[in-house]
Amino acid sequence: MCHTCVTLKYSDTISDMKFKNFKLSSFMFILVLLFLFIDIVGYFLLRDNLADLKSKEELVLIYKVQQKMNFILNKLLYTYETKHELIKHKHQEAYDYLKTHDYDGDLQALKAQLNQDQDRPYFNISITDDQLVTRNTTVYQDQDFDMKFAEPLFLQHKAEGVIGISTPLLESVTQSFFTFTDQYLPRGGYKRILQVSYHYEGVDAEIGTIYKLIHDNPSVQYIQAYIIDESGEGFDFVFDPDTRKKPSLKGVDELKDRINRASQLEQKLGAQNWSSREFIHDDIHYKEVLVAQKSPISDAAKLIYAVVFDRSAYYDALQKLNIVMALLSLFSLLAIFLLNHLKKKEVLLHDQELFLRHAIHEIKTPLSVISLNNEMREKEMGKDEYSHQIDSAVKMLNISYNDLAFLIAKDGYSYTPTTLNLAKVVQERYAYFAPIATAQGKEIVATIKSDIQVEISKVELIRLIDNNLSNAIKYAHLHSTIELTLEENTLSFTTKSPAIQNSTKVFKKYYRENNVKGGYGIGLSIVGDIANKYAVEIVLESDDERTRFSYQFTPKEQL
Repeated sequence: MCHTCVTLKYSDTISDMKFKNFKLSSFMFILVLLFLFIDIVGYFLLRDNLADLKSKEELVLIYKVQQKMNFILNKLLYTYETKHELIKHKHQEAYDYLKTHDYDGDLQALKAQLNQDQDRPYFNISITDDQLVTRNTTVYQDQDFDMKFAEPLFLQHKAEGVIGISTPLLESVTQSFFTFTDQYLPRGGYKRILQVSYHYEGVDAEIGTIYKLIHDNPSVQYIQAYIIDESGEGFDFVFDPDTRKKPSLKGVDELKDRINRASQLEQKLGAQNWSSREFIHDDIHYKEVLVAQKSPISDAAKLIYAVVFDRSAYYDALQKLNIVMALLSLFSLLAIFLLNHLKKKEVLLHDQELFLRHAIHEIKTPLSVISLNNEMREKEMGKDEYSHQIDSAVKMLNISYNDLAFLIAKDGYSYTPTTLNLAKVVQERYAYFAPIATAQGKEIVATIKSDIQVEISKVELIRLIDNNLSNAIKYAHLHSTIELTLEENTLSFTTKSPAIQNSTKVFKKYYRENNVKGGYGIGLSIVGDIANKYAVEIVLESDDERTRFSYQFTPKEQL
């Protein structure tokens, strides 16, 4: 007959299999997928946010620059409009003076004449040689300044028969604004140019605020403003306090390019008032923003602002974000791969568990039939060596059956602890295993010297005792004695058997030290789980002479 069998509701267990098989790896797999999805979405959101934040920061700066430069340039253009005729009149006065004076003579008298009706000397005079290099001037900084870059403009004014007069220009040496006139002098074959300059005042403080704005924003590489005058010519202002020198003769081509750039930018903008582009120079990322507007002072003048930003810091931050994203994605994909591999193993274990459930269900009936028929045979024909062997084999199968049934049922079934007489249960299990040991050429000697009461489920206590006795019978040497001892609160199983090599692993699931002896490697793992559940202390002693498993229970009165 089947002893201490665990009854399972297989129909309920199998129908709930889909829900019970939801393992931790499946949950982790979903979490990692969710993390990867959030990681990707977060990356794009963060990247777009960085770009948007950078663009807004640049836009605010551009508006500040435009506001400050609008104030300066419109103030200059207003002064230019109101002083335009006066400047031309002063130029004509200087031209008439030079008709009767030496071009290379002292110009201080002429300067005094031009400024006699002014609060301060706003007007200065410069005269070039026939190579358009300034040779005679009332401004020492202009001495030897090459004006060849402006020759086409001078010739155009000569052909039109007009006095050339420029819109306000920022001179880099003094960082002050001037308007310059130009006209070929009559003597010497019309090869020498007369220039009268007018100095604008009252904008120095505003220029200082632009310098501060540039220095307070390291990402700004430079700021330029351009005026396109009524003739279509462009003049630029480079707002850079560190540029304090006149262009050299070698810099004439550069100066020409700067002046032509205004017209080029106007053509590039076309009918648009806003344009931006990004470019790379010397492995550095830059962004150029162009803003154009009509001057509210002069309908003929157009203002163009160019601001160039160094975007290295932004792209460095973006690169770091890309690296972090790549690492997180790599780790996530690796985790998905590992979890998927683990999940496949869990599916395999699930299939094995399902197979065991069906196998246990199928084994139960044949075991009962064999046990019943052996009892009937003994009643009719009496007990003999064969009936003892059959009964021993059936009992061992029952132990394995009970272990498997307990292992499968323990996660879905709760065993209720009860008060048990430990000596009584030990005596029952001794009586059950004694014939099995005898049939296998071994003997169990029981010494029970205690009568303690313990709080534990009987099914689990039986599993603890049975697994120790079945292992003792399996591994004990032939014709040796197995000692079963209960003294005070300690239950011990002592055998003469091979030494246990790895005492830390014997209580782990599926671990077996001796594959020849067979078994599933689950008996002692069940014992370990039960001992841990009820705080039973395990002491394992093993050498070449003997092996002893001791279990120290806590008496109920001490709980």
